[in-house]
Amino acid sequence: MKAIIKTTGRFQLICPASDQTVPHNRPAVVEVTPFFFARIGIGQLLVVEGNLPAIANDKEFVGAIKEAGGDIDKAVADYMLTLEALTAPTEEQQERQRQEAEAEPDGEPPVATETQPRARKANGR
Repeated sequence: MKAIIKTTGRFQLICPASDQTVPHNRPAVVEVTPFFFARIGIGQLLVVEGNLPAIANDKEFVGAIKEAGGDIDKAVADYMLTLEALTAPTEEQQERQRQEAEAEPDGEPPVATETQPRARKANGR
């Protein structure tokens, strides 16, 4: 999973396994590794935006920061809109999804149920 994360102070963190860096002066787009996950858990990192698509990358996010004149909130909002536009399904894909949904009876497939064995009486019958 990719996310935009930032440090909670004036320090940077570098993941030893992936060599990804979260600088002290701006959020960064990273693949959330166990190292980053642990740092989120102890409060050294904050998640600004989570569950980014695989195409998200820090180089493009840095470009969004520059285009926003250094305004991080605006850069995050603009970058999220860009990612949404790039990953939105095409009209053809939407039509295919609509047709598949209409083809399914009652919207959901039947659920298999397990049968429970009968309980025996105390005398074994």
